[in-house]
Amino acid sequence: MPASIPTSLLVLLLLAVALYPPAAHMQGRGLTTGGSNVPAGVGHYYALVIGNNNYTALPKLKTAEADAREIERLLRESYGFQTRLLVNATRSQIVAALSSYRRELTPDANLLIYYAGHGYNDKDADKAYWLPVDATIDDSSNWIIADEITTGIRVIPAKHVLVISDSCYSGTLTRGLNDMLPRPTGREQFLQRMAAGHSRTLMASGGDEPVADNGGGGHSVFAAALLRGLQQMDKGQFTAAELFNNYVVEAVAGRAEQTPLYNPLRNSGHESGDFIFIKLKVGDKTVEVTVSAPPATKVDPAQQELAFWAAIQTSTDAEDFKDYLTRYPNGLYAGIARRRVAALTSAAQPNSNAGNTARPAPVTPPANNTTAGTTSAARPAGRAQQMQSRAGVEFVWIPPGNCTMGSSDADVQRAYEQAQREYGKEAKVEWFKPEQSAHRVTIADGFYMGKYEVTQAQWQTVMGNNPSIFKGDNLPVEQVSWDDAVSFIAKLNGQNDGYTYRLPTEAEWEYAARAGTTGDYSGNLDAMAWYYNNGGDARLSGEWSYDKLKANNNRTHPVGSKQPNAFGLFDTHGNVWEWCQDWYHDSYAGAPPDGSAWLSGGEQKYRVMRGGSWVNYAVSLRSALRYGFSPDSRVSYLGLRVVAVART
Repeated sequence: MPASIPTSLLVLLLLAVALYPPAAHMQGRGLTTGGSNVPAGVGHYYALVIGNNNYTALPKLKTAEADAREIERLLRESYGFQTRLLVNATRSQIVAALSSYRRELTPDANLLIYYAGHGYNDKDADKAYWLPVDATIDDSSNWIIADEITTGIRVIPAKHVLVISDSCYSGTLTRGLNDMLPRPTGREQFLQRMAAGHSRTLMASGGDEPVADNGGGGHSVFAAALLRGLQQMDKGQFTAAELFNNYVVEAVAGRAEQTPLYNPLRNSGHESGDFIFIKLKVGDKTVEVTVSAPPATKVDPAQQELAFWAAIQTSTDAEDFKDYLTRYPNGLYAGIARRRVAALTSAAQPNSNAGNTARPAPVTPPANNTTAGTTSAARPAGRAQQMQSRAGVEFVWIPPGNCTMGSSDADVQRAYEQAQREYGKEAKVEWFKPEQSAHRVTIADGFYMGKYEVTQAQWQTVMGNNPSIFKGDNLPVEQVSWDDAVSFIAKLNGQNDGYTYRLPTEAEWEYAARAGTTGDYSGNLDAMAWYYNNGGDARLSGEWSYDKLKANNNRTHPVGSKQPNAFGLFDTHGNVWEWCQDWYHDSYAGAPPDGSAWLSGGEQKYRVMRGGSWVNYAVSLRSALRYGFSPDSRVSYLGLRVVAVART
């Protein structure tokens, strides 16, 4: 066992063997804590096949690589799949491969994803994970959470997706439906019905349990049964459920201490139907297959652009960004794409010695958290550290860089303990679960951000009204809905002053609020704006009213009353909550790593708001805390801060 695994885990592994004894001579995959012309197939077939043996910090496996290689060969040679094989793959390689299908596949495609390797189930959080070869047991940042897998699959534009997972606890990816598939009343009718649906299904080697790493003659017992079925199935076309029922479930459950599962994939967009295999040969006979034309599919252009950008955002190939600009010349990321093309093209050219003139090196974001927001070297030439819009909104420059966004398990526990002190018995640990999991985001391009929250005077200048409860020109405007904020920004853009104004993305907000820090707040208490009890008075008793709040100094306060953070931003902790662009999600699984707005999946009836307010205790002002609110909400603790980007 590798020395990097802590003693406590070794004890847990021994307990796992006692609780779930594997069949004789079988090792476990995972770490534990507790002939037809029926038009059945539609479109082309693709397969991503992953097999991980050689873990760097976890126990090595014996058969995962061999299983993956044989599955890939059989799918390619006997079923005509266009395959992609990943052996001993890292997290970044797996995620990049999954993301690529978002832009490569069409709505009539069929995708099979096969994974063999370690798995993990966090029973306390009710979360399952795949563990890439670079995973470590004491740091979950390189794990791939089930939510990330299913969210990624939801946006892949394929009609049928089948995930085959041979790892511990892989069955926890599913939601059980006893009547998932109808019984066939006639072969042709059955296949047509299965092909007509939009399916996302999972075939798992086991449920919430360890599974065997061998026992199948050089393969895992599950992979051996699956291979046998793919080789011996005598029908030209058959469903994944038929393959599972006829060849997998009994063969595996009868030989090992695991029970395979076949169910719809949870939270992945499954509607109906099933994945259909079309065998190219049955014995020596080639099967003739007639493929029906796919039905017309309505595609949201905005979602399509977002999916395309997500797939190429970390690319080092200029052609990817040129392709984006060809498809979306005026797209949301067109400015970034043009700069990436220029930088990548320049970097690819050899230095010229003519005239002894050296080519300037391309500017790259700093490798670690940015801590100095005042360096002019991080700004484009000619851009000031501060600027002001025609409406009097002041902005400071936020340089490009990286930050760790969200909270670790320890951060969540600490926040919960703080909430218990502040909110008493009302506190719930679930309040802080949406902050997970901590992950890195890269802000590749700098931007201007409002130095202060938008004030009532600025709102009055632009909108001609003042909706606020607490009146004062230099107080932050409140009682502003997300829709109101968008209207305000539209009027700023109508002034045509050389900048494009918008709400910050959630990632931009947290990156700017942290300003290079990694703790709960971006400074000491002097840097925190006004929040409940910040004025020194005890919690109010009796009827809650604005008059009582005002009398006890619990209200909004003039912007800039406290100290700024390292980027020069005031009031990022408290005063009023601030709207962001993004739809609200209850976790960070599948979040864009480039800091762009997250406008897919999630709870689309809510928009994100950040920063806390005068009505909250200090725990709600933490940099990582996130909350969702209906976009038509107007309350006295909700305002906005604006981002500005120079027009290209």
